[in-house]
Amino acid sequence: MGRQVSVLSFLAILTVISGAAVRGATSDAVPQDAVAHLHDLFDREWAWRLKESPELATSVGVHDYDDRLSDVSMETLARQTKDSEGFLAELQKIDRNALSAADQHCRGRLSRDVNQDAVDMFRRSCRRRPRFGIILPNFHFMRGLT
Repeated sequence: MGRQVSVLSFLAILTVISGAAVRGATSDAVPQDAVAHLHDLFDREWAWRLKESPELATSVGVHDYDDRLSDVSMETLARQTKDSEGFLAELQKIDRNALSAADQHCRGRLSRDVNQDAVDMFRRSCRRRPRFGIILPNFHFMRGLT
């Protein structure tokens, strides 16, 4: 009987410990919806980037756009700027604290890359405009992103 009590005590202690470990693991776990949303955004932005820059696509081995060159018209630059604003707005909605350190780094990197693309698009558009009367675009979407 003494042995049965010690086995039951051991099983009870093991159950309590394993239950605490499971509760601890779930409370420290990263919400999968934030991670999934971030990774989906990565995939969509990368696909967009390849489509908008066929030369980049070819250079990284994606040959879906080999029959095209980048369109640098003012209309395309305006559309690309709007698309970038959309990516950044969506990125801002993802809670940084809900991500792992690696995903936080990648989130920050995407934010910097998209912001730099917006600056590059602006520079290209300035080269296409007359030297006088340049109208600066509204870059309010770039404030506060890290």
